[in-house]
Amino acid sequence: MALKTLEELTGRRNAWPRVQGWIQQAGKRVETLPADSQSSASTLLALQISTATPLGALAYHSGGLLVDSGWLRILGCGHERMHWGLAEWNGLQADHDVPVPDRLIVAHDVLGGFFGRERNKRISYYSPDTQHWEDTRLGYNDWLAWALSEDMGDFYENLRWRGWSKEVKELEPHQGLLVEPLLWKKGPPLSKRKRTPVPIVELWGKYQSGR
Repeated sequence: MALKTLEELTGRRNAWPRVQGWIQQAGKRVETLPADSQSSASTLLALQISTATPLGALAYHSGGLLVDSGWLRILGCGHERMHWGLAEWNGLQADHDVPVPDRLIVAHDVLGGFFGRERNKRISYYSPDTQHWEDTRLGYNDWLAWALSEDMGDFYENLRWRGWSKEVKELEPHQGLLVEPLLWKKGPPLSKRKRTPVPIVELWGKYQSGR
């Protein structure tokens, strides 16, 4: 099967205005990282997803989205502050060696949780406190609308502590917080555990290996 060209992937109607509508409704809760034209083109070609879809539109028009002070990082084509985008996280760039699960990684959070699109097109969440992928029962479009809404905060209610917003704002989007004792281990409340800024890639490796 022949790969589609950039013109074919961007030639149909564009879902970016739809995504922008969700971003505008979210207001100051969301920061849009600008896309680099070279990265956006190479990412779209690697994904082979049309901009007629919200996922393709986000990959082509945005470096990524930072939600709730950067607590949640929704992947686009990548940005100097976020470093890796959709192509890198999913092993579609030859110079990025990262263990890739049998799903498409679309977002990560500050604690090392990851959202991925399964083969059945539904989004699942890798929870760092259970070490399991959990089905959200949402397709990407509905998940993205949810992630940009205030309902997203309720999802993390038990994983936030007093002053979390200020702490998260001080991080770069390519960083996460290594919580010790690790989240799946018994210990004090999260607010009393040690939290150390580390590259999010380091959290991915540590949590996927279960160490």
